[in-house]
Amino acid sequence: MLGFFLDSKLFPVSDVATAMSIALGVPGSEIELLLHTKGGRKEVVKCARASDAAPTSGPPRSIMGRFKAGSPVPLAQVFAFFDSNGDGVWNFSEFTAFKKDYVAARSGVDKEIVDAAARYLMTPQGVVTFESFKANFQHLENPRSALLIIDVQNDFCPPQGSLKVEGGTDIIPGINDLRKRLPFDVVAHSRDFHPANHCSFVTNNPGAQVFTEHKLPGGDMQMMWPPHCVQGTEGSEFHKDLVVSPTDIIVHKGLNVNIDSYSALFDNGHKFQTEMEGLLKLEKISHVYVCGLATNYCCKFTAIDSKDCGFVTSFLLPLTRGVGQHPNPFDPADTVKELTDKGVRVVDDVAKVTKL
Repeated sequence: MLGFFLDSKLFPVSDVATAMSIALGVPGSEIELLLHTKGGRKEVVKCARASDAAPTSGPPRSIMGRFKAGSPVPLAQVFAFFDSNGDGVWNFSEFTAFKKDYVAARSGVDKEIVDAAARYLMTPQGVVTFESFKANFQHLENPRSALLIIDVQNDFCPPQGSLKVEGGTDIIPGINDLRKRLPFDVVAHSRDFHPANHCSFVTNNPGAQVFTEHKLPGGDMQMMWPPHCVQGTEGSEFHKDLVVSPTDIIVHKGLNVNIDSYSALFDNGHKFQTEMEGLLKLEKISHVYVCGLATNYCCKFTAIDSKDCGFVTSFLLPLTRGVGQHPNPFDPADTVKELTDKGVRVVDDVAKVTKL
């Protein structure tokens, strides 16, 4: 057996080199290496300097502060430190203690992003094992981000789109520049992809008026739109100037004839999910940035659902355009308030987004 004492607590390690590395790399505490041989001989090696040794009395309270950001972290020892009952998993209180210590140790870290990234340390059973901690600690140290580009399709773009959004093409250069300027881990697009008999089309609802709400046969109220983004048509294709890489994720929505789907994550009734949330979590995404068309519909509902799914969500307002309802032009103020009330971060100057 081989181990080391840190603030009066014993941590097992696998070899002398690991133990010595830990001992020499943890300032401010008295370190003892405890070696047990097969013959039962015990040897204790003290490795602290008197000038910076910390008192060993009392329970240990912190460990992450001993390791500088960017330096190697002895994960086995950190895990054991917070496994207060020694059962090999972190329960909720142990996990919370670790996150609190992590935030305190990483000056300037974004606590909301830490919380979003830390969930990847957990198993599907809701606990943290050493294996899950070791496999995913990197996502806490280097949180992953995704750019969600919503519905930049021909039918939403002037001059010929059937549901053209004023200024819709103006955002395309900015979106292309942003994905080139910043190293997003994932870029994902949503794509409206309606069947021709979709319930939101005014032409499929006798007596309905375009851009007004109409009661569907099932009782739900639905905004009436001109036919748009019909499967297999040019209008459903992405705008030719939008950069779409072969590695980008593309998620189709609005396929169910009986219900609309503004959000890229759920339909409007939250009865069915797209694959977007699952794909983002598979990629260990913590922070989602939303842009595209239209501000007050598909972008807004995507951002709210993203936040509700546990992602830190930033809404890139200058890289969206909104749909007005005649005779009233679009005013972003109500959308901005609704988003901020839901905890979405509204970014009013994309140039200020300089790092992820």
